[in-house]
Amino acid sequence: MMRFIGKLDFAPQDPLNPEEWELEEDFGFLRDDGLLIIAISGGHSDGATIPWFLQLFLGHPFKGLNGFWAVIHDSGYRRYAIVIDTRLTITYPEDLFATWRELPERLFVKSATLNRKWWDGTMRMCMATMNEPRWKQRAVYRGVRLSGWVSWRKNHRKREVETPRTVENRLVQGLLEDVTDEVFHDDW
Repeated sequence: MMRFIGKLDFAPQDPLNPEEWELEEDFGFLRDDGLLIIAISGGHSDGATIPWFLQLFLGHPFKGLNGFWAVIHDSGYRRYAIVIDTRLTITYPEDLFATWRELPERLFVKSATLNRKWWDGTMRMCMATMNEPRWKQRAVYRGVRLSGWVSWRKNHRKREVETPRTVENRLVQGLLEDVTDEVFHDDW
């Protein structure tokens, strides 16, 4: 049964320009095929890049239910998601979600093998799980199929074969570089 796991907690990166939001905690989605997607905390989302004129019909990217499916979709496009094959273990998905950092590498699916269509389909599954109206599911799905290639290409360089450890290390390294830059700039 498809379901979300964890608490969706995010905040704008820059409160004065709230177009990019940062995930504060890990957030997951379990697909019907047994694949568990975990959007790692520290990743950024722009709300599935919903243009302002479509927001009139679809709603703001981070209001209501939109954030749930947008974060999962963006985590795949922007390469801060890990995917675990729950069919290879007898452990409950919620337990895998809580302990994914200690799991053996054999349980992880190489994200580079998951194409854009797979992530777009996952977004539609997330929308169905949230009982979004079918017209909205179709409109958003068609929108990302038509224009999502721009974001997909933009993040293509990050899409090399990575293990979950390198995804997490990349996020942690980015956070450390930000802190290091602040320290050095303050010293000068």
